[in-house]
Amino acid sequence: MSVKNILIKLAGIFGYEIYRYPGQYHKRKLSLFNHFSINCILDVGANEGQFAEKHLKYGYNGRVISFEPIKSVFDKLEKKSSTYKNWECKNYALGNTDGTTTINISENTESSSMLDINEIHVEAAPKAKFVKTETIKIYKLDTVFDDLIHKKENVFLKLDAQGFEMNILKGASQSLHKIIGLQIELSLVEMYKNEVLFEEVIAFLKDKGFALYGVEPGFINVKTGRLLQMDGIFFREKININ
Repeated sequence: MSVKNILIKLAGIFGYEIYRYPGQYHKRKLSLFNHFSINCILDVGANEGQFAEKHLKYGYNGRVISFEPIKSVFDKLEKKSSTYKNWECKNYALGNTDGTTTINISENTESSSMLDINEIHVEAAPKAKFVKTETIKIYKLDTVFDDLIHKKENVFLKLDAQGFEMNILKGASQSLHKIIGLQIELSLVEMYKNEVLFEEVIAFLKDKGFALYGVEPGFINVKTGRLLQMDGIFFREKININ
């Protein structure tokens, strides 16, 4: 057993968890949050709250609203969020329709998607394979935005929806102009069937007034070294949320 795993195990025995301290990408993002006075994060595709907890632990003091549609995963998310007074959770997905839909649940749950998965994804990450489905609630961001956001909040939208990101953006046609910044998962190859690739997403956001401020490496096929996904950080250069 490695020294790292021994330390993690020992910490668990005494009721503690060990986290890797955030590096340069997180520090740079916090600088952007401060520059744009971000005080509300919409954490879409929250899974068990990894993104939100990292930010709340290491420098972000605003509100977080996390969205996770899978009930068993949501229960873990809600338990984790209960220790933070400024973190709330919603048990539904966002997309371009209001109602119900079916989500494909992966073995690792993080790769779950409304879209069908492609073999290139499973080859790179075998636990991404789908093992079951679940009927979930889904809403357009336009439908829920005004009920969620307080006046004078500067909103940052984080999208990690496993190929479904463009559907969410299309469901935000009336509310997207009220959002100051975004972090969105961008695929370089088609990881899920019929997903929109990074070039088209970047062009779409540019047309909506967002500039690319940074890129963070994401999912890599460790066997080949090929980068398959990355996160793009976008902000409005001319802010007008009225």
